[in-house]
Parts: sequence; C-alpha cells; structure tokens
Amino acid sequence: MARLSSHGDFNGNGKVINGLHINNAGSGNPVGLFGYFNGTNIYRVGLENVSIVGNNEVGALVGHISSGYINDVIFYWKCELQ
Repeated sequence: MARLSSHGDFNGNGKVINGLHINNAGSGNPVGLFGYFNGTNIYRVGLENVSIVGNNEVGALVGHISSGYINDVIFYWKCELQ
C-alpha cells in the first residue's frame, strides 16, 4: 500500500492492474492500492480481480481520501469488512 500526499497526479495510462490481493485485517489502517491520499488525482487506471480485506476504511483503489479526485477508473472488486 502506498501513501500519496504530494499534491500530484497518478496517471495509470489506461493500464489494468489484475490480481491485487491485500489482507490487512486487524491493522486499523486505511487499506487499498493506495491506503491514503491527500491532494492527489488518480485517473486512467483499471482494477480487476481485486480482493481487499481490512476492518477500517477499506477500498479497492483508495482506503482514505483527504482531498483530490478520482476520474476515468474502471474496476471490479470484492471488499470485505471484518
């Protein structure tokens, strides 16, 4: 998981991330491809066959968004709260 707070952009260039599996049950931290971001813009990325497990702020792409935007994202996922 990554923490983005650079007030920049993450451009996936239309690529698809396939098979992302994160099991972070019990940590209490935001869980996702990017656990937390602030002031970052994410666009043109896809997620497929994703499984994210956590108990607080769980998302396939981002667990916690402080500010920024997400645009032009395609995904199919399974989120499980424990």
